[in-house]
Amino acid sequence: MSKVYNCFACFLANLFVSIKFFEQFNFHIILFEGNAEDIACRISVQDVCNFLKEIKLPQYIKNFKEYDESGIDGSILFGLDPEHLEDVGVLNPLHQVLITQLFDRKMKGTPSRYTISHVSDFLTKNNLDKHIKPLETARIDGDMILHVKQKLMIKALQEVGLPAIVAKKICVKFEGQLTL
Repeated sequence: MSKVYNCFACFLANLFVSIKFFEQFNFHIILFEGNAEDIACRISVQDVCNFLKEIKLPQYIKNFKEYDESGIDGSILFGLDPEHLEDVGVLNPLHQVLITQLFDRKMKGTPSRYTISHVSDFLTKNNLDKHIKPLETARIDGDMILHVKQKLMIKALQEVGLPAIVAKKICVKFEGQLTL
C-alpha cells in the first residue's frame, strides 16, 4: 500500500511542478505528460501570442495570429529554424533567435546551460567588456551563441551594435574558451 501511495504522491508532485511551470508562462494546458514536442502540440495560437508578450516582442502578435489564416501555434513554432520566421514578418535576426530559442527552451523545460554571465566572463577575458551591456540587454546567452547558425548569430549580434568582426570573434572563440 505504501508503494502505491509513494508513486501516486510522486505523480502528484510532478504534476504540481508541471502546472506551476506552465502557469508561470501563461500556458493553459490540461495534459502535461510527454516530451517537449508533445507539449508544444498543445500550445495554442493564443498561448504563443502570450509568450510573445512575455518576452517583450508583442509587435509580432498580429502576424502570428493571422498567418496562413489559422495562425502559428506551438507545433509550428517548436524546432523552427529562426530564419523561417521571416515568412511571418519577423525580419530582425535578433528577434528570430530570441523567439525560437526561448520558445524551444520553455517547451523542453530547461534553462540555459551557458548563461549571460558565462558570456560576460568570456567577453571580459577577451578584453571585450564594452560589449557586455548590449548583450545582456538583448538577453543573448551562451546557448544561443553555440546553437544558432553562425551567420545568423553574427547578424543578431550586429543588431545590438557589435561590429561584424567582433561578432564573428565571439561566435568562433566562445566555444573554445568556455569553461564551467
